[in-house]
Amino acid sequence: MCRSISKIVLVIVNAVFAVFSLAVLGIGIWVAVYRGRAISKMESAPEDSELKTLANRLQLMSAAIIIIVISVFCLLLTISGCFGAMKENVCMLKFYMVVMTILLLAQLIVIGLAAVFKGRLQDEVTRVLRKTDRDLFKPYNELGPVNQTDNKDIVSRIMNSIHVSLRCCGVTNYTDITVNSTWSRANPKFDSRPMLIPASCCQLTDDGAKYLAEHDDWSDFKKYLINGSQCPTKLANFHQQGCLSKIVDSWKAHVTSIIVAAVLYIGFNVVCIVMAYCLMKEYSQQRNL
Repeated sequence: MCRSISKIVLVIVNAVFAVFSLAVLGIGIWVAVYRGRAISKMESAPEDSELKTLANRLQLMSAAIIIIVISVFCLLLTISGCFGAMKENVCMLKFYMVVMTILLLAQLIVIGLAAVFKGRLQDEVTRVLRKTDRDLFKPYNELGPVNQTDNKDIVSRIMNSIHVSLRCCGVTNYTDITVNSTWSRANPKFDSRPMLIPASCCQLTDDGAKYLAEHDDWSDFKKYLINGSQCPTKLANFHQQGCLSKIVDSWKAHVTSIIVAAVLYIGFNVVCIVMAYCLMKEYSQQRNL
């Protein structure tokens, strides 16, 4: 009975993970061929810029290759577990069990390290992004053509898109851009009056925000402001929350789902290891008879 149940569970679970691995492999190939616009722009930043440093640290250029390698490895692993159970192959089951045990331990170590160094990682990302905002962000009316290769234009367009899409401003708040920065030294003006807030931080109509996020065309930005807006020439009608905290908040909103998924995944790993061990033991005893 235990043998039949273990075989069925191993076959079903590994078949499901094989399909998942194929899906991830497809994503990895897609990312390798059609990398996102923001990633490509970050990678094109100058070597000595903080943005380039962050891109290198996050291994953006290697992300697709890593995804492909991991998904291929997982696919081969699931195949060994599935066929080892179906064909009663002790060697394949032993390989499967050992690798799954190593992966389980590695996952637990990664989770532990992430919990320990979470604060340091967030602080480092915050520091790099704030310096990038101060050094490279330009006023919207000083941006060149959309196909402009100037690195300040590239960073500015990325940040404008993030501001509009997430309805946020700066990394921690608007002062990341407006105090002692490239933006403030440019003395930006709107309708002949000094700007106090970046245009992309202003509250926009839904249609306006969608258009600007998709087309990155700020030539007629004024018509997309909400009615009665005093932004960007006054500290009013703008998004006050920083973009990093906005992203963190969105993660926190789904933290329960993430934890449940992680627990289920680790639980599946444990079940597979136990089932593989049971089958391997039974097959070995059967051969010794």
